[in-house]
Amino acid sequence: MTAQPVLAQPVTLSDKKATANQVLEQIGAAYGYSVLELPKLVMHARNKNNRRIAYLEMIALRQQQSATRMDRSRLFMDEELFDICMALDIERARRKGTTLSFVLSHEIAHFYHRHNTYRSFADLNIGVMPETLSRQQESQADQTGLLFAYLAGYNPEPMLDALFDAIYTHYRLDDKLWGYPTKSERQQNAKLRATEFSVYGHLFALGQALYCREQFPEAARCFEYVFTRYPLKEAYNNFGVCRLQQLTRFRKKDNISYFALPFEVDPHNRLLGLSERSGTVTSSELASWSKEADAAFTRAIELDVTYKQAYLNQSIGALLANNTFLVLGILTTMTQKTGQPLPPNGHLIKGMAYAAMANWPNVQQCFDQPGTQRAYQIAYNKLVAQAIRQHKLVTLRKTWQRLQTRPSAPQLLYCQTKHVLLQEIDQAPASVRWPGNYLMELTSDPPPFISVDSKQVGKALFFRVKMGDSLQPLYFVRQL
Repeated sequence: MTAQPVLAQPVTLSDKKATANQVLEQIGAAYGYSVLELPKLVMHARNKNNRRIAYLEMIALRQQQSATRMDRSRLFMDEELFDICMALDIERARRKGTTLSFVLSHEIAHFYHRHNTYRSFADLNIGVMPETLSRQQESQADQTGLLFAYLAGYNPEPMLDALFDAIYTHYRLDDKLWGYPTKSERQQNAKLRATEFSVYGHLFALGQALYCREQFPEAARCFEYVFTRYPLKEAYNNFGVCRLQQLTRFRKKDNISYFALPFEVDPHNRLLGLSERSGTVTSSELASWSKEADAAFTRAIELDVTYKQAYLNQSIGALLANNTFLVLGILTTMTQKTGQPLPPNGHLIKGMAYAAMANWPNVQQCFDQPGTQRAYQIAYNKLVAQAIRQHKLVTLRKTWQRLQTRPSAPQLLYCQTKHVLLQEIDQAPASVRWPGNYLMELTSDPPPFISVDSKQVGKALFFRVKMGDSLQPLYFVRQL
């Protein structure tokens, strides 16, 4: 992601709100939220009475008359806080929105962690709760906000000292506010966490990049390394997807094997696996991958009971285990816990389960649900179901390469391909001198061996990845 040049501050309140919404949407994408799932941004004009600095009003999502209409939480922000952030960007940052990204990410972190229904960035009125709990939640929001601002492509850490100083000075806040760490504690904690977050954020991004090049065991190790330190639902979910991807390539082929499953990077590569696969694995390894995936999805759901991606992926795991009734149970639980109808890929998975049962009326009903035209590779998957029903899989196997299927990004991975921060390159520039300070170095027990080191040169951060017995490392770059 190339850094944008810092532009002049927007002049009108409408322009400022539009800029803030752009940053909010980028932050939301890093957290895994769509635009409609995010809190609605409300910006207070500077001449409005009873303005607050920045605060979040959370409303539980509930189904309305239409499945597309729902109450939205609201994120209130003072116009003067926006101006402070933009002024700091002009003075210090390389990218417009860098300082603002931390403020907004802090508030979305409260939303993400399901904190109290009213939370604020730095304010006196934060509701009635024990002070210790409030301090813990604010510290957690600072930490999570910094991490996800990074994952959205921003680097606000160098701005934080100046940001806290400017906010506390401009709004005449005491260094010690009830329910918050002191200003100096927030600044110190940010500095202490910044380097660590950068490391784990890089490894998360590297996991995404390795996933997209179908290095699933190595990608899994990256996500596992992240969630052993930071229990992010996305890291658990992505780890589980990697394990299922491994499973699909080595499990005994059956009718389900012909479907293009919703977490696929590229269905052509997936289908080639029907006849081309390298290496052998034991039945215990297959069982271990399945068990690890299910445990990871369960943990992700424990962290967020409304996390739809984990339910969908867990149902795919049950499908691959030929437990079709469990598939239906997981999808039913998802609708109950989220209060929302099945998404298109949910109907797709449900239809696959009915195909495994040879319940063809229900297959047709699932595949014809409104919106399923947006489901992953729906045209191809309908052909698979038809071939299974007509016992013509041999013909399908010979002709699938001629099928015209639309290209598709990873459907259920935490960040879509377009949000991956690291771009693969053939070779690092000759000017890069690798320091040998590894971000991650994992031995071959359990396999695979993987090591990652990095080096910044100018505005580019280069990564070198060594894997297994390969003599040729992989190289990636992130534009800062």
